Amino acid sequence: MGLFGPSNADFKNLREDILAHHKTIHTKLHQIIMNQAELAAALKALKEQADKVAVEQGARADAHKAEIDRLTALLAAGGAVTEEVVACLNAVQATFAALDDSIPDPVVAPVV
Repeated sequence: MGLFGPSNADFKNLREDILAHHKTIHTKLHQIIMNQAELAAALKALKEQADKVAVEQGARADAHKAEIDRLTALLAAGGAVTEEVVACLNAVQATFAALDDSIPDPVVAPVV
């Protein structure tokens, strides 16, 4: 500082400090925005994947239900139980067991 207050060099240094801080703030803000954009993209991809799984599981369950209905109709028609019916029943049971095993059972909180 000069005899009569801040000198031109002091103002120049202050200006350079302010510009450096401004650049740092701008860089950090850009990083935050990019991180938020990346997070948003990742969350969107997860939602799309969850929607896809829900559709696939729904389609699988619908196909299994249709097969159960077909087998039930065969039995209701009064025909003898053939090897085909037994094989279909075994296949459907195995598929449902695998599906049930792949989906965790809900945890029920104990009643206190």
